[in-house]
Amino acid sequence: MNSSKSYSTESQDDKVLSFGDIDTSLTYSYAHYLTWLFDDRVELIRGQVFKMSPEYWVVSPSEKTFLKYTLDESGRYQPSRLFTLSEKVQAVALTGFELDLDAVFKD
Repeated sequence: MNSSKSYSTESQDDKVLSFGDIDTSLTYSYAHYLTWLFDDRVELIRGQVFKMSPEYWVVSPSEKTFLKYTLDESGRYQPSRLFTLSEKVQAVALTGFELDLDAVFKD
């Protein structure tokens, strides 16, 4: 039995104007999502709301490769070029963070 409560749109005072207005203890539908008035990128998975990460990484230890996907303005992830040994990767989400792939793939 699911113990979570659904979000009600009956009150005009319950408008969602920012990500902070979302009550994460409630479940939401796509119809709710369409009424939200903010620009943050979010994902709705099984009624739960998640803020989308500005990037995610795919690391292949066996191939010693690194691929970074970055969230674009349309809300889609775009792949970077393939990185490998002797390269450094800068993170969009972590200002000033640099990943040395030689250190990552050190045997």
